[in-house]
Amino acid sequence: MKWFFIFSWICFVYIFFAVNTFPHFFNLYENQIHKIIKQFSNDKNLQKPKEFSPTHNLEKITNTTPTPLEKKIEQIASTEQKNEPLYHIFQLGIWFWIMINSYLVGKGILNGLKLDDVKNCFISSIALGLGFFSYLLLALGLSGLLLKNIVFFILILTFLIFFKNFQHFNADFKSAFEKFPRKRFQLYLILPLVGIILLLLLRSFIPDQFYDSLQYHLALPQTYVNSHKIFKVPYNCNFGMPQNTEMLFTLGLLLGGDDTIPLLFQLTCGILILSTLINQSDHGKSLVALLWLTTPLVIENLRFSKSDLFLSLYITLAFFLIVNLKNENEYYKNLILSGIFAGLALGTKYTGIFFLGFLSIILYLKINELENLKKLKSLIIFLSTSLILFLPWLIKNIVFFKNPLYPFFSNILGYQMMRPENWIAFVNENHQFYNSSWNLSSIPKFLWRNTFFGFEYPSMNFIGPLWFAFLPVLIFFSYKINKLKPFLLFILITVIVGSTQTTLARYFILPILALLSFVLIHTIFAIENIFLKKTLTTLLLFGILIQSIGCLPFLEQVSFGRKAFFGLNKEKKSQLYPEGYFASVGWVNSNLSQEKKLLFIGETKTHLFKVPCIAPSAHNEHLISILLQNAKTGDELYKKLNSLRITHILFNSNEFLRLKNYPMFYLNSEQVNNLINFWEKHLSLKYQNNSTSIYELVEHNNGLSMAPKEIKKTLLKLNVP
Repeated sequence: MKWFFIFSWICFVYIFFAVNTFPHFFNLYENQIHKIIKQFSNDKNLQKPKEFSPTHNLEKITNTTPTPLEKKIEQIASTEQKNEPLYHIFQLGIWFWIMINSYLVGKGILNGLKLDDVKNCFISSIALGLGFFSYLLLALGLSGLLLKNIVFFILILTFLIFFKNFQHFNADFKSAFEKFPRKRFQLYLILPLVGIILLLLLRSFIPDQFYDSLQYHLALPQTYVNSHKIFKVPYNCNFGMPQNTEMLFTLGLLLGGDDTIPLLFQLTCGILILSTLINQSDHGKSLVALLWLTTPLVIENLRFSKSDLFLSLYITLAFFLIVNLKNENEYYKNLILSGIFAGLALGTKYTGIFFLGFLSIILYLKINELENLKKLKSLIIFLSTSLILFLPWLIKNIVFFKNPLYPFFSNILGYQMMRPENWIAFVNENHQFYNSSWNLSSIPKFLWRNTFFGFEYPSMNFIGPLWFAFLPVLIFFSYKINKLKPFLLFILITVIVGSTQTTLARYFILPILALLSFVLIHTIFAIENIFLKKTLTTLLLFGILIQSIGCLPFLEQVSFGRKAFFGLNKEKKSQLYPEGYFASVGWVNSNLSQEKKLLFIGETKTHLFKVPCIAPSAHNEHLISILLQNAKTGDELYKKLNSLRITHILFNSNEFLRLKNYPMFYLNSEQVNNLINFWEKHLSLKYQNNSTSIYELVEHNNGLSMAPKEIKKTLLKLNVP
């Protein structure tokens, strides 16, 4: 009866998932799927993905003919396209060198802890080295030393200092893969793993166009690179978040010049997690890895520059170190190492604070049989090691915002370029499926919505059908396996606490998917009945095939970029971005010098812009709104902007309308009229395309500029008293 229920439940979930999901993707890609193969052989058929980067026929609309400078830029761009393959090879070389450097530095840290024979030594060394370079870039940025020559010099210096550790490379590499699957069935499953990794490698040469990347994951690093330093960015609340991953992206942008190396870092993170799963698994090694990698949420986060996967990596490494702790000579050393990885997780995202608590619970239960003094000492060592690595980010926020956990607790410690309404909007974004207060029904709601409707917001929620389908298997069998009990407790705590904080799977579910994969496969392989074991394995493989529908956006994007390695021309690059974005970037970078400063209205994305920009995020009060509180006329607003050395305003009408429900502006009718008066008197149109207009601030424009209708209609409806 139990097995009948389990098999029936799995079939129900698969069918219901297919009914909900397949029509969405088939409708989305009805005219695209058949082109995927053609695109690999016919460049003229290149189309960009419908949902993730809609196709637009962009035309540059400008009142002037191309300047000699613009013509020169076009000529240089054409030459660069021809040289792009060589440059991509150079970027691959830089990335590989950073990985070798990371191993050498990480190995040096392990040697310092006298942990030469630590399990996963190769993987741990690279992860430690990447963490080291995150803090190195933070130190250089805060010191105003983010210069390519300085960073290259330090990389060479660390390479020479730690080069002696290279003698261990072959042994550590072999040790990392000594448990590599050797059975024929397991080897067959390696093929799709290798295929996906190669496709992700190819995808790394396609510029990142994800909104969050353009707005802060890459935009803030781009700002640091442009300015050669890290400085206070109060108009983007994401600046207050921990940025270990963004520091690596800063390194990639500084040395590589574009998004390629940051995306290769994402690929590195995925490979390290896969290697950890294979190394730690006793059964079904390649199946564990394949299950994790083919989860749509994982693929969605691997193909863009984001921080959640690095959080997953550090938590996974810390967890395995804790559950493998033994009361032997190297007990405290392994404890310190787990604390280091937990600290790196803290420095990656604020959600790491929750996971530090979860890991502490697992650690306490693991060492429960030790004497009380040793238990207390162990917890102190683990927590203090973690918090020391979190400290630099806390200090940075105290210096810049007088709030160590900014933007959290701003209601107590004070808002900066934010109002309470902005914070409420920020919090509400984390509860997109339902906004009711938490109760026990929230957990099944959370799983149900993310399983069957996660495709509506794939980068946040698309977990696929397998976890919900195999939930009965986990409930009925996993708890009987002693080895898996810490895993189950950690997962259960994460799901319960996570469901109280957000309805989005990326924040709490993604970091535990690797552990979930480990638990599910080991549960199936522990079933003694051979027939039932093979049946469940077959159903699991079938589920992997079903959820691969979530890979279509990724596959189509790769097909779009099949020639990315050899260089995409300007037209094809522009198709990757929202309407008018790439054209605006081109005009600004070609026509404005570093002495100019842009204020963005409507547009919140600044990645690729090489000149200083002020682009308030959707969760901040706009600078214009703040200045108008004390500017009684349009002339006064002009003077205030001029005093801030703002020379140009970039207005994106499409984005302005899209973000109109965010409380970025808090203006009454008089203040709106002052803004319109300023616009029509002190702004001179310099460039315009389908969505974006760029104005220069002038003392008088002779009445040649009109305020956009979107400004008038939208802001006059605010009715602020």
